[in-house]
This record gives sequence, structure tokens and C-alpha cells, in this order.
Amino acid sequence: MTRRDRLFVLAVVGLTALVPVPLAVFRPLAEERAALGTLAGWGLALLMMVPSYALLTRAMTEQNPHRFVTTFMTGTMLRLFLTIAGVVGFWLVVKPAPMRSFVASLLGGYVLLSAVELLLVRPSRGSSPGRAP
Repeated sequence: MTRRDRLFVLAVVGLTALVPVPLAVFRPLAEERAALGTLAGWGLALLMMVPSYALLTRAMTEQNPHRFVTTFMTGTMLRLFLTIAGVVGFWLVVKPAPMRSFVASLLGGYVLLSAVELLLVRPSRGSSPGRAP
């Protein structure tokens, strides 16, 4: 496990402690079963972004730049599919579905975890997606 991986794990654990837990406890959206929506939304964001980080860091070490682009675009399409499937699935399975808290937590987690991913995966100066940082 590299330093970058340890920082990612630390950021994910820290954000999980700082974002969804207080939202689930204090329920700022005043919605019935808001804690369920918040935790399910954050869980889906984690389910998308942790594998995305792993794929992207592996793609950064590839020698072929086309492989990096292919991996990045595949990851983007999978995240889009998982987002749509997760929102529709949550809406169909949970009755009544706390959609405001679910979507707010999902999108908030997606944005925060994407920011962490982009900060940690970016190549170092002078390197390109074909070289190991």
C-alpha cells in the first residue's frame, strides 16, 4: 500500500465520520427515515468511488496512454450506470423512500470523494499517464 493509498483510505474514513454520521443523527432535511436515506446514499457513493480510485491509480501506471483513456471512460460510464441504477433501485425497493436525503448524501459523497480522488491521483510534475509517479 502506497502513501497515496493510505491517504485515500484516511480521507474516506474521515469523510465518512464527518459527513453522513451527523446528517443521519441530526436529520437536517426533516424527512421520514432520513437516516436510512443518508446512509444508503453515502454507501452508494463509497461503492462507486473506492473502486474508481483503484482503477484510476492502476491506469496511471500503464505504459499505453490509450489504456488510461479507456479505463477512465469505462469508469465514468460505470459510475453513471451505478448512480442511475442506485437511485431507481432505492426508489423502487424502499417505501416510502426518503429520496431527498438519499440523493443529497449520494451527490455530496460523489463530489467529496471525487475531489479526494482527483487530488490524490493526479500525476506528479513532469510525468504523464504512461509513467509511474
